[in-house]
Amino acid sequence: MRFLTLFLCAALGCTHDANAPVANGPVANDEFLPSADASPARHAFEGTLVIEPGEMETLEPLAKRFVLERDIKLFPAVRLDFYTEGDRLVPGVHDLIRSGSLTTGGSFWDILVFPGQVWSEPSDGAWSRASFGFALANALENDTHHGVAAFQFNDDGIEDLHFQIVTQTAPYYVTDWFVAWGSLDARMEPDSVARAAVETPLKTRPWSELTALVGSELVDGFEAPDVILEGLIIDDTLYRSECTTPYGPLPYCDDTRFGIWSVTKTAVNSLTMLRLAEKYGPEVFDERLVDHIDPDLYDERWADVSFSEALDMATGFGEGSEQTMPNNPSDGYLDRYEEWYDVDSADEKLRAILSASKHSFGPGTVFRYRDQDMFLLGAAIDGWLKSREGRGAGIMDLVRHEIYEPIGIPHFPINRTLEPDGTEGLPLVAGGYFPTLSDLARISSLIQNGGSHDGRQILHREKLAEMMYETAARGLSDGTPGGTYHMGMWHEPYEVSPGCEIELHSMSGWGGHRVLLLPNGVTAIQISREDPNGPGAAGALGRMADVANAIRPLCP
Repeated sequence: MRFLTLFLCAALGCTHDANAPVANGPVANDEFLPSADASPARHAFEGTLVIEPGEMETLEPLAKRFVLERDIKLFPAVRLDFYTEGDRLVPGVHDLIRSGSLTTGGSFWDILVFPGQVWSEPSDGAWSRASFGFALANALENDTHHGVAAFQFNDDGIEDLHFQIVTQTAPYYVTDWFVAWGSLDARMEPDSVARAAVETPLKTRPWSELTALVGSELVDGFEAPDVILEGLIIDDTLYRSECTTPYGPLPYCDDTRFGIWSVTKTAVNSLTMLRLAEKYGPEVFDERLVDHIDPDLYDERWADVSFSEALDMATGFGEGSEQTMPNNPSDGYLDRYEEWYDVDSADEKLRAILSASKHSFGPGTVFRYRDQDMFLLGAAIDGWLKSREGRGAGIMDLVRHEIYEPIGIPHFPINRTLEPDGTEGLPLVAGGYFPTLSDLARISSLIQNGGSHDGRQILHREKLAEMMYETAARGLSDGTPGGTYHMGMWHEPYEVSPGCEIELHSMSGWGGHRVLLLPNGVTAIQISREDPNGPGAAGALGRMADVANAIRPLCP
């Protein structure tokens, strides 16, 4: 706590080691945690932490400081609700808290906050301390910039807040990879805070026990240079690493939420379709998209495109060439992309998506990677639910209450459209979900268990078997040798040993996020900060499979 003590004492006038170095940049993350001499907090905390905007210091100058007329170096003005339970500091809101995305000319950032803790140090006098994890994000995007913050408090208020940002997932519009730190003006407004649902912890074991189980050579191969966090689920146990950063493990890793980009497609859209099939029958896959969006947006050109074809990203719409032999799934991917990506409302996004060019090849025949198809599917599902269950129904409630809550996931933070009246609208199901590692483990286990949890069938078993290639059905080529894409899941062949080839089934997201579901029931997860324009972690799925094979053979 030496560096943080210096930060805080500068404001409080307390005494400290005069020989300690002055912190002119980021410090070890454990400086934001209790020291060996710490005691319980002298005070409870309940109310709103009101943080004023402030410029962040960065290790390197930013090549691009403004995005969409918003300042990347400006920490946002936010109001954060917290309360204490014992030594735990608990946020009242687990969703993305909008700030920068609501205005122009200010900060670029919105924020997610995670549970932390409270305590006191011998030198604190009449004060207590608190720290918590957070991530800066933006409601249009799904990268997260992770840090930790701390402040001192008592019954009368708080002292200035100090923070640092020390790792991130892959950005899109924010082109710089940055480390930042600073101090911010903040105050406390005492108030009662509604208690949030608490997630029941998974059975977890440290990564070191996995190394002892399969050997360091295999585990070292599993790890990649840009991995932040990795986990392996064996039966109902999650083996997990720490959240790595250049400044030591990121505090509060268990509760940290990460933007996972296109893993969202499977974790939300695929599971939603499987839930609808279980609830209403598999015929829902054949519903037409344009029958379930605003009639004012109806476009006859889309009349033959089904929910199933949108889930396969095979609508037959988009930009790019007509060449299909060989097919490049990324052909035309970024053409006219900003027309739908940059706009806020669902109506604006849908109008841009429906104006796409129509290819000569029909729906269901060629896989072309299009985030737009997945958003359109989410909008159509929302409309279909409203027609069946009433205007109050929708995709958000179905995912939250019928899929996630039953498997132990109490919160569903996902980016959403911003409507003209200031309310949030449709979820960005193409890439906007912010799960914890435990959330991904629970989702994966639901799939591995055939869509059943605690004796309750949540997902349609037969359609799930089709998605996982346990039937004769196969998807469309993804442009790689033997690789296919089907129902939101990637599939690729892998030779485990001579004479034994299996299919690797995975969810994948921009910047090296991977969830690999193996036929032996083992699931491997990596949350990464890979540069999407770099070489990537070639062979990552195979190395993950090798570890799983050492635990439980993949071949007879």
